[in-house]
Amino acid sequence: MSLDVKLFNGCDHLVDGVTYDLQKCPKCYGKGYYFDLWFDKDGQVITASDDIKLQQEMLKVLIDTKFKNLFHTNWGSQLNSMIGSKNTDITRNKIKVLAKQAEEYLQKVQVIEQNIHNNLNDKEIIGEILSVNIEAVSPTGFMINVLVKNAVDDVFTQTFTI
Repeated sequence: MSLDVKLFNGCDHLVDGVTYDLQKCPKCYGKGYYFDLWFDKDGQVITASDDIKLQQEMLKVLIDTKFKNLFHTNWGSQLNSMIGSKNTDITRNKIKVLAKQAEEYLQKVQVIEQNIHNNLNDKEIIGEILSVNIEAVSPTGFMINVLVKNAVDDVFTQTFTI
């Protein structure tokens, strides 16, 4: 089984005893998750594995800027270039293509890494990308929903907002 540091956490939208709605949350800024390292009671970094690791990798490939990773030059996406784009059919289609390309690249990297290092389990590998849906949440904001099936046929959605 492969382990990775747990970086993102689902947001409860509760800050200093005040509950916020998703779009106004100062903890996650409307994304539904936030980044922070977690430590156990012994001070050891909590790691992610299985489907949580897969979801984290799916999110990281969407967030990371394409061509900026020295080890995987095609890693990442070009979604950052779409931030602030107007809500049109062309924009939604372009975001969909960019998100799908990033997740397909992750899937290829996983297969290569598994063949070389045998360091992933089947819950950590994308088996199939079932769909990528783009929903406008404002005139220039979009929610990306990627529905996948891992290699053991567990189905889940990774959501990302730009």
